[in-house]
Amino acid sequence: MSNRSPVSLHISLAPRDLRHARAILPHQLRQIGGSVEEIVCTIDTLGRPPAELGDEFAELAALAEQLSAAAPLHIVRVVDYSPARRATLSRQFFRSGSIPRQTYRVGPFHAYFDGWLATTRPYIFHLDSDMLIGGSAAGWIEEAISLLSADASVFTCTPLAGPPRDDFCLAQPARQLATPRGAHALAGMSTRIFFLDRDRLLQPQPKLPLSRATLRGQLRGWVERTSPYALPEDIISSHMQRLGQHRVDFLGRAPGCWSLHPPFRNTEFYRRLDEIVHRVETGDLPDAQRGDYDLNESVIDWSDARAAIAGNRWWRRLWKSR
Repeated sequence: MSNRSPVSLHISLAPRDLRHARAILPHQLRQIGGSVEEIVCTIDTLGRPPAELGDEFAELAALAEQLSAAAPLHIVRVVDYSPARRATLSRQFFRSGSIPRQTYRVGPFHAYFDGWLATTRPYIFHLDSDMLIGGSAAGWIEEAISLLSADASVFTCTPLAGPPRDDFCLAQPARQLATPRGAHALAGMSTRIFFLDRDRLLQPQPKLPLSRATLRGQLRGWVERTSPYALPEDIISSHMQRLGQHRVDFLGRAPGCWSLHPPFRNTEFYRRLDEIVHRVETGDLPDAQRGDYDLNESVIDWSDARAAIAGNRWWRRLWKSR
């Protein structure tokens, strides 16, 4: 336990993630699992009984159980959609209202808060199932805890977005800071990856508003038959800004820690995924990828994935249904 920090690594999974989780979940646990006291893997079934989900669910649950078992404490649990749990999450996090299952974009809402509440350590290091981690997390976690303890204006921090450039500049707008190494201040958080003090998230003061999306987002929710509610990251980001707080992305002491997100899925991605994971772990990435938080065309051809998404926009479906 001496080389582990008082951190819960939370990884959010769903049965549809199995194909990439076979390569990425072992990678995430190699990169971070040995530095934390607890690993919590939550599997989102949207309330369907596991018996109805077939082989994908069973294989994913077995994979998570096997890989996380080396941690001093590991939990693999199905997201609880019971009325009692829904009421608990609503009271714990929000001023009023009943927590929705999904956002207007058909993304997770209930599942995130359920997983965060299932953690037990003082700090949460959260990853979505597709996040790639470069460098080393051990020293970074120590720096992150020190940063959060020393500066109350930092609500959350995150490994540097993308493999580092020599000047540490990022693809997205951000205010560069003098310390820690490669640090930037940003106004909002992302639920893809973050590190924060558990009490700040689980006991928000004041409680979070259960905000609706923009009118355009609510229309999309109607088209998608989901909900009119905003994304958790947008709700929490607004909360941070009201309190005068911000997020800090940083690389940290050498070798540092950074993240990379694959924005699409296509045949080439799955065919080359083991190779991509290896290149991230060894830092073998082209200069054009450095500073960019999304895995880009310097590494993989996304053209067919972009075309498929462009042809399936929600407003196109709305127009065709008229």
